[in-house]
Amino acid sequence: MYSVLQSMSQDMCSRGGMISGHDGYRKYTYSQTMHFLMNLGTMENPTHAGSVRNCDIGSVLSDGNIRERCSMLMNMLCNDKKYFVMQWLLLRANSQAAVQTDSTVFEAANKVTGSEESTYQRGITPLPPSIDCAKLITYKSVLGICSVAAEECPDLDAMSKKDMRKVLCRIITCPRKSTRIARPLCMQKEYMLASKDALPSLSYREWSLLRQSNITVLHWHHPSWLARCRPSSASTESCTSVAVVSHAKPLPTGIYPQADHSIMLPWATGRMCWKVITDSSFFMHACRRAETVVAGPSGHAHALLTFMRIFKSFDLEKWTLICIVWLVGADHHSVFEVLVAASRHGLSFASEHTNSLDFTRKLLRSIAPR
Repeated sequence: MYSVLQSMSQDMCSRGGMISGHDGYRKYTYSQTMHFLMNLGTMENPTHAGSVRNCDIGSVLSDGNIRERCSMLMNMLCNDKKYFVMQWLLLRANSQAAVQTDSTVFEAANKVTGSEESTYQRGITPLPPSIDCAKLITYKSVLGICSVAAEECPDLDAMSKKDMRKVLCRIITCPRKSTRIARPLCMQKEYMLASKDALPSLSYREWSLLRQSNITVLHWHHPSWLARCRPSSASTESCTSVAVVSHAKPLPTGIYPQADHSIMLPWATGRMCWKVITDSSFFMHACRRAETVVAGPSGHAHALLTFMRIFKSFDLEKWTLICIVWLVGADHHSVFEVLVAASRHGLSFASEHTNSLDFTRKLLRSIAPR
């Protein structure tokens, strides 16, 4: 994903150099474009799962947990209302780009130099080698976008107004509306999840965002983090599992100090927001299989599996396991609900005699040698 952002910035940098002819301006354009694109990855809002501060986006891409990374991918690819990243990719996925995947050509085309004939002037704007151009061309056809280069395409305005997520997610049907209903707000508090029970555990980046929004939380078990956030006179033991809330502003919804000195997750989980309709075919099917249900088939897993197909390295089994850790660990969905969504994409999870947990263990063992 980072290589895609770099390519977008270098493309803008080449255009800026062609207009101004100044190397300093190209560097400035590259820096500003990278800053803008990276910030698309986070809402910088503690009430959104996986959200971190803008200054932490680089560290998330390099070593973030699954929740942070999946949230960032979702924000960049399918939650951005203007679809900046997807527009850039789709409008460069012409028939020539589908054939041209040579890394040597890619590096030469994206090298920013001070030569008179810039990359943009030569018309060489290949996509990164990691991108599956054939899949992008398929998505362009579904979206009704012309198959020429971006600078010649007359459908830009129509494309920016199109809800790509809805259109592309209809390629593979994964119905959810008839399987669940919204849980009343007055009942949501009963289904909140303690932060200590979330998997993966909240990172220091997520806790930093909470503290930045005038909520001082000392609920971290890593000694290095405790050393940075605890009073100097306190010991590690006394700071572990302690929640201290500042009274500078009212507490955001979902954050409540508990008697056991823990706090609840600052965002709404799938179990809090939804309840499964008990007379739906999905619920009855789950009951026949003795499976756990939380919020119906996973729409987030369906969307992520749809959009991540634009990468050549996409592996349905691996990404299914990623979605399980991401969504089940924070009480958004059950394992069965993620597998149901993945089965729509071709995962072989159809046997009535296969329990979802057993299937997941088998799936994990099967890809371990890889």
